[in-house]
Amino acid sequence: MTFCKNIQTLKSIFPYIKQKLYTMKLVKSSYNKMLTGVCGGIGNYLGIDATVVRALFGVSVIVSFGTTLLVYAILSFIMPSEYEY
Repeated sequence: MTFCKNIQTLKSIFPYIKQKLYTMKLVKSSYNKMLTGVCGGIGNYLGIDATVVRALFGVSVIVSFGTTLLVYAILSFIMPSEYEY
């Protein structure tokens, strides 16, 4: 019986989640930035703290021998800022 209630609850909130995912945009953050706002924007998009994204980015830079810096540079050019939307 509890399983059926959980399924009904999921069915009732699924349209809200679906609509929320379609309206979210991956943009550079203008208020939560240190360099260009890429990590802040990724944090806002994923719903996590930007500090966590920055820490994961730092670890990734060390592990990938700097390849992540190239990805960051590319993202800083192709990600639109918040003001463009």
